[in-house]
Amino acid sequence: MQKDKTGSIESTTLKEFMKIEQNLNWQTRSRGDNDSEYQIYLACADNGKGIDVTTGKPLKTYDEWCNS
Repeated sequence: MQKDKTGSIESTTLKEFMKIEQNLNWQTRSRGDNDSEYQIYLACADNGKGIDVTTGKPLKTYDEWCNS
């Protein structure tokens, strides 16, 4: 952000302020391989009865998860 002549901070749009970098391999490098990512999905999404808490549907199989 920049200050104007009076010392006030100028408004900056989010688009101007933040630039998102795209790296297709970022998530896997940060958390591990696909097997580890799938285990994170299961641990976070399972309601304890095999249902995905975010969708209300049965948890995805590993193959379904990889292809989603």
